[in-house]
Amino acid sequence: MMKVSVIVPVYNDERRVKLCLQALLEQHFDGEYEILIIDNGSTPPLDLGRISDSRVRLLREQKPGSYAARNCGLAHATGSYIAFTDSDCLPQPDWLNALVKSLDRGIDMVAGEIRLFSANPEAPNAVECFDMLCGLDQREAVLRNHSAFTANLACRREVCEALGGFDGRATSGGDVAFTQAAVKSGFRLEYNASMLVMHPARDSLRAHRQKLRRVVSGAYSLRHSESKFNRTFYWRSILWGGVRPWLTAFKMLRSQRVKELRISDRLRAISVLFHNKYYMLWLRVGYRLGLRNKVYR
Repeated sequence: MMKVSVIVPVYNDERRVKLCLQALLEQHFDGEYEILIIDNGSTPPLDLGRISDSRVRLLREQKPGSYAARNCGLAHATGSYIAFTDSDCLPQPDWLNALVKSLDRGIDMVAGEIRLFSANPEAPNAVECFDMLCGLDQREAVLRNHSAFTANLACRREVCEALGGFDGRATSGGDVAFTQAAVKSGFRLEYNASMLVMHPARDSLRAHRQKLRRVVSGAYSLRHSESKFNRTFYWRSILWGGVRPWLTAFKMLRSQRVKELRISDRLRAISVLFHNKYYMLWLRVGYRLGLRNKVYR
């Protein structure tokens, strides 16, 4: 059996998925591995051009949503280990070695570091500062929430088989639900800082608003089948959401995640925090009152 199957969903991101694919093909890994790129209905359809490496397979999944695309990858994967990353990520050269080393020790799931970077490291803008401080904190997700993000996650094949893959209806948060369900089922989740992918920080408020629309509308679409999503739209939860940014702001001032950020950078990042959190509240109120019903992807 193939040692590792790497699954990468992509939607309208041809330029960056090619960079991701190149990073995967240049891994310092001697074992057998395959790369499954799943085009999730891109327009025009994804074209990998002249890449003809036998390790690469291009699949297509028309059902909207990255988790439906990952399930398509799982259905075609032949590896005993399954690794996930995103089309805008750059796995570092020893990424496969690090995840295989953890899984070979008997760990069921391993989540690696997601290091966010700005377009200009010398002068990140306010939105990038926010993302670098608060975005995709894998270590905290694993240690505090017993969950992980599929931007950098690997597991034994048996985990996916036991859980039946991801919730293909989800447009956001399916990775957290998957890993938490696995932990509750008795599978072990470990954090490995040496299993590193680089991830570009979002650099505009527009990009954040797009993500927040996807997150909130996704929760709304699943509110009848998942109580935790339904609770998102309780009035007491919405009101608490107005208080939490003030607590988060204090943590951002003290955070050691990106030590090189100055106080001025952190204050600019906090302004983005308040924009995002209150925009999310506005969305939640809109869905709660029935003024919104669209599901975004």
